[in-house]
Amino acid sequence: MKKYPEAIGPYSAYRRVGNLVYTSGQLPINPETNEFPCDKIEGQTRQALLNVKAIIEENGGSMDDIIKTTVFIDDMNDFNAMNEVCELPRT
Repeated sequence: MKKYPEAIGPYSAYRRVGNLVYTSGQLPINPETNEFPCDKIEGQTRQALLNVKAIIEENGGSMDDIIKTTVFIDDMNDFNAMNEVCELPRT
């Protein structure tokens, strides 16, 4: 069983080029249930990061190897709550 959800469109969850792994945008989908874990930004952020972590680890890396991220957020009132989850230790 995969530890991250399959892409839901005509794209790949990731693509490896040499030593680099490029991930697609990760929705906060729990790969075991194929559903969003909750409707709160903290849980959604955590799940999206767990999905990224699974992809990176499957390719022999760790969260410490990430060199760039982009976040799309539709309500800036959620920014601080989302950012607090992103600042948790990643190892």
